[in-house]
Amino acid sequence: MTVFTGKVAAAGELLVSALGQRPCVYWDVRDGLDDAPRRVGKSDFWLEDAEGRVLVVSEHLRVELRAERAKQLVAVAEADLAELSARLRELKALLRTEQGAAASKLRKERAHLAKVATFLHATRAHARGKVHVGGTARGQERWLREHGRGASGGPGESTAMLLSEAWEVVIEVGQRVTLEGECSIEAVASELLPSQGYRTRATARVLRGSAASPLVLIGTGDRAPRAAAAKPVVRVQELSRATRQKLALALALAVAIAAFALFAAR
Repeated sequence: MTVFTGKVAAAGELLVSALGQRPCVYWDVRDGLDDAPRRVGKSDFWLEDAEGRVLVVSEHLRVELRAERAKQLVAVAEADLAELSARLRELKALLRTEQGAAASKLRKERAHLAKVATFLHATRAHARGKVHVGGTARGQERWLREHGRGASGGPGESTAMLLSEAWEVVIEVGQRVTLEGECSIEAVASELLPSQGYRTRATARVLRGSAASPLVLIGTGDRAPRAAAAKPVVRVQELSRATRQKLALALALAVAIAAFALFAAR
């Protein structure tokens, strides 16, 4: 296997992604923590590196993004935990002075937030490959899906959304990616290459996988794939402004982490 890093260039007509309606050479839609896409659109594309161009045949291309998704999930869960902890401190102070029905309401909220805190800690552990509840990784994932609904409308909502909603992976022209696969020199359609003169056979470096040994996209850089910002799965209520800001911050952090990891690996 050889590793190729470069910028994406179109080799034909661009696609339009399903959720974000963005021009691209590849898109897929995934649910929550699922690493396997449930819908995919892909086309062949060029990868421009220091030696020129490599034609990427997308038929057997697999995009590995679980690590990037996990980093994003940890960042959002920790932001939700910070918000939840602040609210618990407020409740503790209020319960020193409140009595009767008001105090009962506050205690009920505190008990609810304690359950949400367990959900957030379990989510963070799951993203890091550890088991906090459920006995096994698969059991923990089922537990998270079942208990995420209780986090809506307050601290934990952003994390629950990432666990349950559809999100989109997009590879765009100009994006920097790293591919791992076998490279060969092959004949290609002449229209894919600049004119090489009369009787000259059109050849190029080609990355082509198979069902048994697919091409693997193992890193992203300048413009990392991200959760879809438009046309989400139907939600019961609109997200608060604070929640949207947390998601945007977490997304920016995840992109920065992915870019730094790729830069450090060079």
